[in-house]
Amino acid sequence: MARFLKCFYSVLLAFCLISGSGVAFAQPSVFDRFEEVRAQAGPEMLGAAERAVYDMNIEEGSVFALMLEDELKRMWIDVNKPFLQNDMQQIMRNTFGDEFDAAKLESVPDYNVKRIVREVLDSGYTIEDKNGHFYPWPDYAYLIRAYGSKISDEVKAYFELCLADSESVTAKGLSLAEENEEKAAVILRAEQYLLNYPNSYRKANVASL
Repeated sequence: MARFLKCFYSVLLAFCLISGSGVAFAQPSVFDRFEEVRAQAGPEMLGAAERAVYDMNIEEGSVFALMLEDELKRMWIDVNKPFLQNDMQQIMRNTFGDEFDAAKLESVPDYNVKRIVREVLDSGYTIEDKNGHFYPWPDYAYLIRAYGSKISDEVKAYFELCLADSESVTAKGLSLAEENEEKAAVILRAEQYLLNYPNSYRKANVASL
């Protein structure tokens, strides 16, 4: 009888462990959560993304943030289309001059332009202005602010590098080759967090540096 009970409890314990593992495996992965977020758009996507990383660890949060940044870049072509119109560019130049300032948005005379700019700013982008042309670009200041506690130092350094538009390395007086080498190193350190996720959308892309 004692042997039977011992065997019974052993089987029961094994069953509980397997069941517990099954529950753990049933938890949505980083990719599952990202797919759910990706189904949203604009401000809804950003809100869903911030909720999704709430209980993630640093590795998961780092991967998630990199994929979110990649998704913002993927959507850039569609987001940028309205800015390719000459009349919109003219209105933007007349209102903001050579430097975009969100505080001046209320003074934009064209309602449609004002609406488009607001949607862009609420969807994870900032407005860049270079060579007399205004265009949206992923808002790295927002990514750092929203995910700073959930991303690794390496990923944060990558976002900061993008935010500074390479000023952090050019300020050191490096040559172009040295600057590109340092940029590549920063990006690769960030990309290390994707090595455990071979199916990630994002892949290291430093060949063009």
